[in-house]
Amino acid sequence: MAADPSWGGRVTTPIRGIPSRPLQYATAISNSDLPTTTRTVCWAIASFANNTTGRAIPSLRALSKATGLSKATISRHTILAESRGYLLKQQRFDNSMAYVIATPVADGPEPSVTAKSGEPEMHSDAWFRSIHGLDEASEEP
Repeated sequence: MAADPSWGGRVTTPIRGIPSRPLQYATAISNSDLPTTTRTVCWAIASFANNTTGRAIPSLRALSKATGLSKATISRHTILAESRGYLLKQQRFDNSMAYVIATPVADGPEPSVTAKSGEPEMHSDAWFRSIHGLDEASEEP
């Protein structure tokens, strides 16, 4: 997509594997094969997400109130969404959870975006995790 001068901002096509704007994320969730309850939890998290970074820090209580689901159900479905690549989770210093909404990386070559002057080049999950301070994905032997 090109920039829209009437909007006053830069509109870009979402890049798989990096944070999405909540509206783009909602579309990706709608088109996914995730179970309905997982979609509901993802949409609720997206409603708390920062429009630029895709980062959200809602409490389980807030998510429970927004969805009508129990805290245990929300936890179970955030684990599923993370395993499918629709969320990145990070335990915070006060035992709360931070989420980053993202579209999953497709199998095959990773997308690459040419950096504009002064902007870092974006092209990997490691880059994404580093800019959000997320731990490297644990790899099982």
